[in-house]
Amino acid sequence: MKLVVDAEVVFAALIGGGFTLRLIKRLSDEGHELLSPDYLLEEVERRKPKIKKFSGLDNPRIDFLLDLITERIKIVEKSEYQSFIKRANPIAAHAIDIPYFALAMATRSAIWSNEKGFKKQDKVRIYTTPELKRLVKL
Repeated sequence: MKLVVDAEVVFAALIGGGFTLRLIKRLSDEGHELLSPDYLLEEVERRKPKIKKFSGLDNPRIDFLLDLITERIKIVEKSEYQSFIKRANPIAAHAIDIPYFALAMATRSAIWSNEKGFKKQDKVRIYTTPELKRLVKL
């Protein structure tokens, strides 16, 4: 299965570590293709102060964890999903979600997200963390 990983999932892995990190590793180890738009890295950088506050980690540790995560999640350049941005715009819950939907449409992938607004459309399959946990029996 191909999954576009939403930023909120990565934030959960950075802040809480544990379970979400294990799920990312398990999905990757089982051969599932995990993807995120390059915009993810901008989101992490922009929200680093919040990540620091809630995780208690300093910038080098956040960067180290992000490197571990992005070894499992392929970061995809905008040029690879750019042509789907217009189609993704009306179905994305928020403007910052457009790259995730565009990438999912471009790669015919589902999205891994816990944001309720993502499920208010029927163009892209959405999996939540609990749903994926059941699928991989973790």
